[in-house]
Amino acid sequence: MSTQSTGGTRPKPARSSGASPLGNVTEGTVKGLCDMFQIMSDPHRLKILVALARNGPMHVTALKDMLLQSQPAVSHHLRLMRDAKIVHCERRGKNNFYSVDSTLLSSLLDRMFAEMGNGARQIQFEEMALTFKHK
Repeated sequence: MSTQSTGGTRPKPARSSGASPLGNVTEGTVKGLCDMFQIMSDPHRLKILVALARNGPMHVTALKDMLLQSQPAVSHHLRLMRDAKIVHCERRGKNNFYSVDSTLLSSLLDRMFAEMGNGARQIQFEEMALTFKHK
């Protein structure tokens, strides 16, 4: 058998064992984190998340004024974030106040690091490390 490359394609590196490159990280964990990060990848939603994390609970009008967007647009972003369990809504009088809900993301990250067998809860990149720790 030849391992020559044709047409400019690279041969795939051989694996030394039948082990998954993801180790024990399940597809459910990967999908859950991807769904969460996909919701947070929108610039408006990320700005909302940062504002809520810095300022605590805020109502739609304050978020609308901060983002310079219409109330329906902000409400749409908040609805997507509520459905993804990134924010929590509490009714106070006539206003809905939104706050960060880290329960699901924390659970997904805990699960990922547990499945990785990484007690340090850290992903090492070339020049930096991403560390996850609870307060």
